[in-house]
Amino acid sequence: MRNKIWLRESPYTYVRTRVMRTLLIPKEEYPKLMKMSLSEISNYLAESTYRQEINEYGVKYAGMELIEQALPLNLRRAVEKLKRISPDSYNLMIDAYILKYDIENFKTLMRAKLAGLSTPEARRLIIGVGRIRGEFSVELFSKASVDEMVAELPYDFAPFKEIFKGLKDKSLSSVESQLDRFYFTAILEFTKRIPRQGELFRNFLLTQVHHANILTFLRLRKELPKEELQSYLILPQKDPDNEYFRKLFGLEQDAEILAHLSKRYPEITDLSSLIAIESALQTHLLKKTLRFEHQDPLSIYAILSYLFAKEIEIQNIKKIVKAKHLGIDMALIEPQVIA
Repeated sequence: MRNKIWLRESPYTYVRTRVMRTLLIPKEEYPKLMKMSLSEISNYLAESTYRQEINEYGVKYAGMELIEQALPLNLRRAVEKLKRISPDSYNLMIDAYILKYDIENFKTLMRAKLAGLSTPEARRLIIGVGRIRGEFSVELFSKASVDEMVAELPYDFAPFKEIFKGLKDKSLSSVESQLDRFYFTAILEFTKRIPRQGELFRNFLLTQVHHANILTFLRLRKELPKEELQSYLILPQKDPDNEYFRKLFGLEQDAEILAHLSKRYPEITDLSSLIAIESALQTHLLKKTLRFEHQDPLSIYAILSYLFAKEIEIQNIKKIVKAKHLGIDMALIEPQVIA
């Protein structure tokens, strides 16, 4: 194991992060956004923390395209600001957390390659956070096959490269599952280097593992035999909640599954919609980050809480904008907006 990382308490970082948190869109504003046209939403964002990005892209894009271009750039700048206002040791944690964007972007490139998209089409789908973006994403996408793309991944993907070489099933779903496993394994291992506050980070990540497992289980339980489904799930060693989830994964009847889930996740009220369940799980995690931040305000949770809330805000805006563009009734979108 590499050297320990000591995260000292930083009142300055906490105060600056709290200020950033107050600039997020308040929950009372979302009903107003859902009543606006796309141009009105653009104008609203131009009066908020998205002002710089809306103005930059406003000369080239409009409507949904303008907003979709502005959102990831704003997120990247928010991450960069967090790094500027944080001690160097915190930056290692931030880099570890945003590895998930490299994972998501590589998944996007694989899907785009298999779907036969052009380079400009693929690049527009890339989230502008992490290392697999910009010219590097184009370079990866230019490779002739997924195998060649994997070979060009950054050095810290070495464990995944070895896993990929040994895969008999290199279907998209199988490779994506192994990418998720690699991410959570790598980050949970990273938290061992952080005394005390590493446990907070680990708990946050474990909650995300739990949510990913729940969604995978519900999506595949009627499509795959139990033995095969198990290979898509992640059960980290020494996770105190493993027994709860082993019991869940052994259930078959909807009523039993819902009863078991609702004991821990009261936000889940039925199993009819995976989209609604995902929103319920994100609401659960958002509440959890706020609770832990209040319990230990000068800890790393101040940054984790802000980052997650920022991601939720961007997801909310995207949902509303796409629904407007497609003419979907806002009554169907409202339950999916998390605040």
